[in-house]
Amino acid sequence: MDSNGNISNTTTDLITHLDAGTIPGLFQLRVAQSPEAVAYCEYDDERDVWRELTWMQISGRVGHFKAILARAGLDHGDRVGMLLRNSPDWVAFDIAAMASGFVTVPLSLIHI
Repeated sequence: MDSNGNISNTTTDLITHLDAGTIPGLFQLRVAQSPEAVAYCEYDDERDVWRELTWMQISGRVGHFKAILARAGLDHGDRVGMLLRNSPDWVAFDIAAMASGFVTVPLSLIHI
């Protein structure tokens, strides 16, 4: 961002689809390239504050979900239902499932 608050056209940390190959691949490259950069902001209702989450913190959540999925006895290509609120955990679970070879099926309580 320049001094006027405009977003610059020149991005030095661009990751192309050719480098990434997949969405989980893009995520891994982003974590490696800028682990301490802010990835997401999440509102903490209990504390009434916004929390910043770095790429490395999200990577930890992805790893946590991958470990859970690995113990679930699922096969490559199996569908995995996701009943999570719109949050960084939703993103982390989605990336973990894709990286593990599963197909995510987002579910919503609104339509039940």
